[in-house]
Amino acid sequence: MGRLAAIYLYAVFALGCSALRGASWPRVEPAPAPKHSAAPAPELAPPAAARARCGSAPEVIGRIRSPQLDEISGVAESRTDPRVLFVHNDSGDTPRFFAIDRSGELLAELTLESVPLLLDAEDIALGPGPAGGSFIYLGDTGNNFATGLGLPRRKAVVYRIPEPVIDASSRAAKLSVTEAFPIVFTFPRGARNVEAFFIDPRGGDLVAISKQPDGVSEVLMAPAAMLARGGGELLLVGELHFGRDPLPGNPLPTSASITLDGSAILVRTYSSVFLFERRAGESVMQALARPPRVLPSPPEGQGEAIAFVDADRAYISISEGPHRPVFCASLDAVLPK
Repeated sequence: MGRLAAIYLYAVFALGCSALRGASWPRVEPAPAPKHSAAPAPELAPPAAARARCGSAPEVIGRIRSPQLDEISGVAESRTDPRVLFVHNDSGDTPRFFAIDRSGELLAELTLESVPLLLDAEDIALGPGPAGGSFIYLGDTGNNFATGLGLPRRKAVVYRIPEPVIDASSRAAKLSVTEAFPIVFTFPRGARNVEAFFIDPRGGDLVAISKQPDGVSEVLMAPAAMLARGGGELLLVGELHFGRDPLPGNPLPTSASITLDGSAILVRTYSSVFLFERRAGESVMQALARPPRVLPSPPEGQGEAIAFVDADRAYISISEGPHRPVFCASLDAVLPK
């Protein structure tokens, strides 16, 4: 859910997409690297010791201080330095994302030089690319008009970005990102609003969960081959029914995350946090089809960001709004050792 100022941008973009329907999406060539461009991260570092650094109940471990971060909608832990979290704002912001530390201090603002517009960024994830390595996936997948208000977007875009190296001691650095590969999706049954997705580390597939007012959310999948070639039509692999047992509470999913080994999945709504455990050999949908564990939910006004941290032994949660607290909760009591 984004700023009202984005309504005009939605209409303009939707009309443009209608004109381009059936045409191929042009690939944006990276601009020459500026002097202070973000360096790509090396290969994945070994995970830290498997221990949570916060308590069993959600507790405040920091607070967002920068006025630039007033609508955080997604969070993901760096693969190379667990002190670093990548976050982004909701709709109406410029093409950028940010790095913060666990106290909420702004480390860096990263501008996407080859992206002209982020219409409605809703979630962020880390995962492998076609040839390995660590990549950030920034999802311009929101669509508040998909429920019948205004002109819905017919396409969604996820940008694949090599994970940059962020100095955890820096403060409000300004970095340029020159490589952001656009992956363009269409929906199989009309426009959808997607605010939760992750990259399955077991196969490199993207899994997205739509946000519907009635709580009947589609589970959509883009195979790794589709991501590598730059997009296509998402596959409908199942449904989840939020707002009723076994997924009680608010019916609107706003973020998701998966462990480094793909063995557990977090999905949050505005009121609830669900943990799905995944057995060896199972697909993501098979795991999501079983009743989850209902975890303690942080007391947040509009929680839209969640991610596994601390070698998957805990999770971080952040709400939209200025100067919001950073919550953390341990998973040691519910996940296998």
